[in-house]
Amino acid sequence: MNNKSKLFAIGLSLGLISCTTNQLQLNNDSSKQVIKKTPQIIAQEQLFSANYGNLLSSEYITNYSLDTIKNNAVQNLCMGMNQDSKICQQNLTNLNHDFAFDLKSIKNNKLGVTSVNVYNITYDTLNMIPANNHNYQVKTVSGSIFVPHGIHANKIKGVILYYHPTMYNPYDYSPENNPKTGLFYPAMYASQGYIVVLPDLLGFGVDANEAHPYMYPKVNVAAGINMLRATNNLLTKLALSPSNKLPLILNGFSEGGMLSQWASYLIQNNTASLTNTNTKLALTLPMSGAFDLSDSQIKKEYANESVQQHNTYLAQNQYVTALAKPGLVAYAVNSYNYYTKTSCQQILQASLCNFVNESGQNLKLMDLFLPSAPSTLAIQDIIYNRATKATQYAEYNNSIANIVLPDNQLSLDYLQTYHAIDLKDWQTQSPILYLHLDRDSLVTPFNSLVAYKNVSKRSKSGLVSISAIHNDRYQEHNAQIDHNNPIMYAATVGILNKFFP
Repeated sequence: MNNKSKLFAIGLSLGLISCTTNQLQLNNDSSKQVIKKTPQIIAQEQLFSANYGNLLSSEYITNYSLDTIKNNAVQNLCMGMNQDSKICQQNLTNLNHDFAFDLKSIKNNKLGVTSVNVYNITYDTLNMIPANNHNYQVKTVSGSIFVPHGIHANKIKGVILYYHPTMYNPYDYSPENNPKTGLFYPAMYASQGYIVVLPDLLGFGVDANEAHPYMYPKVNVAAGINMLRATNNLLTKLALSPSNKLPLILNGFSEGGMLSQWASYLIQNNTASLTNTNTKLALTLPMSGAFDLSDSQIKKEYANESVQQHNTYLAQNQYVTALAKPGLVAYAVNSYNYYTKTSCQQILQASLCNFVNESGQNLKLMDLFLPSAPSTLAIQDIIYNRATKATQYAEYNNSIANIVLPDNQLSLDYLQTYHAIDLKDWQTQSPILYLHLDRDSLVTPFNSLVAYKNVSKRSKSGLVSISAIHNDRYQEHNAQIDHNNPIMYAATVGILNKFFP
């Protein structure tokens, strides 16, 4: 498989639109002097305080008609093919059979929603202070809100707080730069009568000059919860706030799936966390989350995976798996290095930490994740190519042991930080439904299976459930679906309509 084909494969898996694969070019303007202010130090116990989530700015962006939303749903669920095509009809038929999803529900919704309004906002939240990550500082962050139009506020079904998946470039997630994924699922959710809250998260949007704190889920969870307060403030100003508290649905995919379960856990253990949000927790619906990062997921990363011979961790596509591993590891390491002010070479092989691109520029790993860097897919390709050229890593030798230092050379703090991301064995008082693929090239399904087994044992009978999407029942470009596919979002709509008819 050539590099172009490999990049296309990972693109299909990630569900992103096409992008350039030009090598990274840095824009170093020495004439601009950056003046850094000393941040006010906030104690860590304030992380879930109701003092944050203040609405700083808001802007009406656009209105999506139901025709536009339906047409975009068809384009995504049919993978760009005509709605009358065999694959499209098979996908839609199976979605209806498996999850009771019906395209007709977009235009013929029971509530009478006529369109969806979109707003962008900025608000305040807390993030760690680099090199002092036991304390916090106030940060301005951004996000988008999708609001159903044409119905009374008291008819709104609930609020969906959606945490997005991992993106390497801090601008790839924004609806302006990625209209395909930026419009599809939130508009479809909103057409069913839900207010959809989409935090850009720390390190994205207006906060793009900071590294995303991938290794620190609590601050990302707090950024989402604080956006609920800012959203309530905006809805009040727009005279759209319902008289009663709305059901809160926590939803997210991949890293966002992990964050949505963390949000459920932290909300249930911090009774004041939803103060001034006008919501009450009703359902947690994480999709393909990495809940068991230090066991199931790390074993997958260290395994030499072959779909044909050694598919212990249920990958769908060996090429996608091999392409993804170096980038995912590098992204996590960059997050840790940024917030602890440690060296990349304390975790990764030195050849991955410093290198020269095709233009002769000397680069460090962290340069790949700057706002001036290329798209997520291009970054993925750069890191993969570097790993295969500078180490023993290869498609058929795809264990990250080739690029990560041995455990006995890793710091205790790094190992403890990595293990602390896990959330797979706790008691819930609120319903949870884990949604995952049978086979997944990036996040092994064992994450969901282990979390479901443990959490259901600890919790009241019937509160915890699990549902699998069978890859072989859905097609994209003549191949079975894989990680981050549009089918998962349509399945979620069907599930939500069962929970909230």
